[in-house]
Amino acid sequence: MTELIAEQQDLEVDREVPKWLRSDVLDGEAREQAMDMLRRLTVHLRDKTTDQADSTMQEPIDNYLDEDVFKSEVDLIFKRIPLPLALSAELPKKNSYKAIDAVGVPVVLTRDASGTAHAMLNVCRHRGALLCEGRGNARALTCPYHAWSFSMEGELKGVYGESTFGDIDRAERGLIQLACVEKHGVIWVSLTPGLTIDIDSWLGEWGAQLAALKLD
Repeated sequence: MTELIAEQQDLEVDREVPKWLRSDVLDGEAREQAMDMLRRLTVHLRDKTTDQADSTMQEPIDNYLDEDVFKSEVDLIFKRIPLPLALSAELPKKNSYKAIDAVGVPVVLTRDASGTAHAMLNVCRHRGALLCEGRGNARALTCPYHAWSFSMEGELKGVYGESTFGDIDRAERGLIQLACVEKHGVIWVSLTPGLTIDIDSWLGEWGAQLAALKLD
């Protein structure tokens, strides 16, 4: 009977797992660890309990200061989950932009001429210089180093002295795109190129809370 109850609890937890946990963001051992935590939390919530050590314990201070642990958290968590990098109001007009450093990743957020928000690495595809800083409005993002220019969607539009470069496939030299979703007055970005964002699944019930704030 106990095993049957445990299996039913596992099924209930599995049904409640957000889609991002079932995606390629977490898989293999990492997913099993996350599922195990969810199961424990479900039981603790039901029984009004919490995890307890066998006796009083002291936590080594290195656990809070270890640079390798911090880097792992940044790489495995903050560079993969949707991050709220701007309010919609920070890009109030078409052809506006905002540059930001997010856990060491240079990002530029733009709103194109149609009003759609984009997120890209704030790095010129020529020599890797930062394209812009702060916030502003522009028809194009122009590198201050060698004047390569990119549209607000990230397409390579202008190459100064192009004849000196030989053949350049402009389609392959656009800015590196990051997954970007604008929802409830917030612009959400994943810092790892190639990932996707299911923002409704990520926000869950908090989506309604954000909507109620009317940030958009």
